[in-house]
Amino acid sequence: MVGIAPTNVAFHVMYACPLSCAHCCFASSPDRSESLQVQHVKHLMSELADAKDHDDFFGKLRTIVFTGGEPFLLGKGLVELVSTATSLGFKTQVVTSGYWAKSDVGSARRLSKLKDAGLGGLTLSWDDYHAEFVDASVARRAYQAAKRGGVPVTVASVVTEDCYWTGSTINSFFSLGDGDEVRVLESELNLTGRAAEVLRGSPVRSDRYLGPCSYVITGPAVNANGNLLACCGAVPELDQLVAKRSVADVGGIAQALKDVTQSALFQWIYLKGPYDILRWMSERYGVATPSEGDVHGNCEACYILFNSEELRPLIEHAVRERASEIAGELNFLDALGWLSAEKIRQL
Repeated sequence: MVGIAPTNVAFHVMYACPLSCAHCCFASSPDRSESLQVQHVKHLMSELADAKDHDDFFGKLRTIVFTGGEPFLLGKGLVELVSTATSLGFKTQVVTSGYWAKSDVGSARRLSKLKDAGLGGLTLSWDDYHAEFVDASVARRAYQAAKRGGVPVTVASVVTEDCYWTGSTINSFFSLGDGDEVRVLESELNLTGRAAEVLRGSPVRSDRYLGPCSYVITGPAVNANGNLLACCGAVPELDQLVAKRSVADVGGIAQALKDVTQSALFQWIYLKGPYDILRWMSERYGVATPSEGDVHGNCEACYILFNSEELRPLIEHAVRERASEIAGELNFLDALGWLSAEKIRQL
């Protein structure tokens, strides 16, 4: 078995959210009802912990991520999940819009409960799209409450060519001062989920990333419908990215994660990225595909690949043609110790 394995697993605990951001890849909103039961998530985390203790394949699995939708809507359930994950030996991360930070006292109280439960870090989603629903002062309060409470916090921001909120503007507005530098993770807009409908025609960033995907295989997710996805799930649920439907049966998630590693399709995406598959299939089968300059990022390339009526029937054939070449390259890189996502992106 090649040396690509999960390093983190995300749980989309629900798709309900007080916000309906235009760029949301999950199309979350107050009207969504899909959710995972707290006990079900606990069961799956216990399976992962058991697999980690007894199978070297899971030796790199370190972190559990709770995301949505809006995981803070779980209330006490979120604290319970963080506590359980911590007791099982996992680091934890929660992704949130920070909508709940309406007062200094209330924000500190919410975060102290999570910190006491073992929360390892907070990812605060903030950009021009979130700003339509959450006041900037509320998002800043969430950031500052986390920092003051000793919770490491990263601001994740979708940055477009013409947006106001960027790394520099976030830093100057959110910072506590006295040398506090806000850690901002910028990403490009991908026309997936709601964005595919309402943001079509948005300009493509000149510096957007198209290349090896560091999320497939290494960062799988259980979505709010209870299905195991081969990646983080930023592309709306597609049959090709579902590793296992309804991971409720005992042992199901551990074996499914191993099966994901052996998929030549996922290996290809990990090694080269989805746009490489689009380009190769265009040349091999003479099918028209968008030019590189028209694709916003990796997730959008995946969305195009798996939604194309012309390409979708050819994917299995393409994978069979490339399987031995992909396996050979993987084995070569594995032997050199170059299979980490960081090294792959440098090749």
